[in-house]
Amino acid sequence: MRRLIQRLQHLLEQALSLAVIAFFLAGDVLPPNAAGAQIERIVGADRFDFIQWEIAAFAEKGAQAGVAIQAYLDDEQRAQFVVDYLDRTRQLARLDADINRAYSDPNVSDPQSATAGQRAERDQLRAEVERRRPTAEAIVQEQIAAVLADEGFAVGGRVFPPVLARVTPLPRILILSPRDEIKREPGITLSADITVDRAETIESAVLEQLDKSALVTPIGGLAVYPSMIIETTDLLFLLQVTAHEWTHHWLFFRPLGFNLLLSGVGGGDTLTINETVASLAGDEIGILVLKRFYPEIAKRDYPFVYEPPQPPGTTSEPPPAPDPNAFNFNREMHVTRVQVDEYLAEAHTLNVKASEAEGQGQRAEAASLRDEALKWITQAETYMEDRRKVFLENGYRIRKLNQAYFAFYGSYADQPGASGADPIGPAVRELRAKIPRVVDFLNAIAPVVTLEDLKRVLAQHP
Repeated sequence: MRRLIQRLQHLLEQALSLAVIAFFLAGDVLPPNAAGAQIERIVGADRFDFIQWEIAAFAEKGAQAGVAIQAYLDDEQRAQFVVDYLDRTRQLARLDADINRAYSDPNVSDPQSATAGQRAERDQLRAEVERRRPTAEAIVQEQIAAVLADEGFAVGGRVFPPVLARVTPLPRILILSPRDEIKREPGITLSADITVDRAETIESAVLEQLDKSALVTPIGGLAVYPSMIIETTDLLFLLQVTAHEWTHHWLFFRPLGFNLLLSGVGGGDTLTINETVASLAGDEIGILVLKRFYPEIAKRDYPFVYEPPQPPGTTSEPPPAPDPNAFNFNREMHVTRVQVDEYLAEAHTLNVKASEAEGQGQRAEAASLRDEALKWITQAETYMEDRRKVFLENGYRIRKLNQAYFAFYGSYADQPGASGADPIGPAVRELRAKIPRVVDFLNAIAPVVTLEDLKRVLAQHP
């Protein structure tokens, strides 16, 4: 009876989380205006079907909970089950790569016949991976929940919202930004299997019809409920992304997360603070799970997680000076973002003046100001394309570098780079460094919505 009551309580908690989170369909809210309707027409049938996905996800989770294999395994056996699942996923990825190479090799005259055995093995392995996946997910969920409880997140012995995640093909996200400033606007999620040529068509249509910068980009996770996690062979990545998305779930019930949902996951301070907090907390929690449940793998494959942080003022041998000629992605992306911001600041100022002139009936003056603004925008976009080529030459395959790119990647400010000179990332990192426990850090920053709020909280922790 007690076990049944606990299961019912857990299901009610999951249902409450779903009601709050899935209602907003994070990242998939378009404003009810002409631009939103136009984007809907541009995207058409490529929009991701969240309702169908949620039905399938909860049906699968319910079936797994009914036959909870992990309940009969000890901690060591659970860890081994997840490792075996990832090993099979790795074998599957290698098989897929071999098959793809055969189909692209001009020396293979009949790739279908040549890969018949491999394709049969691939299909069998895919079925095995899918059979094991729900149990592996359940184990990871419970491992993360156990660490969260130890870290002080449990209330009445339970972590809320429950950790719930599903490894799945992820939708692509259409990111939108004005052309004269880097600002993420409410976007839309697209089909997981959308082709690159279709993505280019959508981006071009948005630019031509709405005069907005657009980017169709893949993601590693999405905080619907259950959270959507991309298939991976990297254990630490799996743990950290799952913990990252749970942090979003936890924040949804507090001002920092709830205000983000109300905004339709638009840009601004709230988005950058939220994503930066989730990145920091998710990375830390993932490492704690790795060290507790997978210590041998942690020592063998991720030795850096045992390196103690250097406290301020520590006297030790300075690290070797980096090679000044070596290409540093974060540094170069930071330089790019700062320069783009300077160009666009000029354009935005001119467009504001043009709007004021239009309001005063000065149409000729407004047109002249907008022409001048367009020159700055064009300069920024030409510069970004030139810089994209530099990144390509150094091994970084960036398909499109534009305002929408920075609007998306700049919101993850846990490390310097695409966020440029935005002060939010450094402020969040500084606050994290001042508060020893991750739970206290999250509680301190949960009421924060703006940069001014963040500064006030930071001042309270000298």
